Amino acid sequence: MVDEGRLRRRLPGTNTIVHDLWHIGRWADHLHSIVSEMSPELTTRLGVQREIWVVERLKSRWGLDDIDLGHVETGMGMNGEMAASMPLPATTELLDYLERAIRAAIATVDGLSEEELRSPAHVTEERSSWLEQGPAARGLVFNWVLAYLRHDAQHLGVMTALAQID
Repeated sequence: MVDEGRLRRRLPGTNTIVHDLWHIGRWADHLHSIVSEMSPELTTRLGVQREIWVVERLKSRWGLDDIDLGHVETGMGMNGEMAASMPLPATTELLDYLERAIRAAIATVDGLSEEELRSPAHVTEERSSWLEQGPAARGLVFNWVLAYLRHDAQHLGVMTALAQID
């Protein structure tokens, strides 16, 4: 178990572990909602899946309204100093959000058929503001799932390393 001090400690050139946990939660939450909008067929079958972050108004509840949380409020592209000083909630509350967001993403992805995974991903500019614009930048639904998994794996590796540094 990693103690609270290590979870919230910031070493030079890094984010805190709790920030990366929040960031992974935001990515999972974003994935679960964005997949439901990638095609009219997915929207019809799944319904529009709203982010837990939005439904529960966590940005406001956690006192983050005055902070630029980066692209689609996920921390991506966020200023490093701001990320380091983000007033994130108690670890138990943060982990609760993380778990629910990951469960929602897993449920959404597990429910996709092979045909749906191989279908083109239609994602609005608003929901993918970090990408080049145009249809070629969107890829397949499968590409989005893999990109989010790869991204989270990178952060998990960094967090593992940070947790072991004395």
